[in-house]
Amino acid sequence: MEDVSFLLHRQEKVALVGLNGSGKSTL
Repeated sequence: MEDVSFLLHRQEKVALVGLNGSGKSTL
């Protein structure tokens, strides 16, 4: 479970960084 949650958190961070980098207007 810990590994799964860790991967999910990493994906969320990557997604947030991608959105912020591609276009802040979308947020």
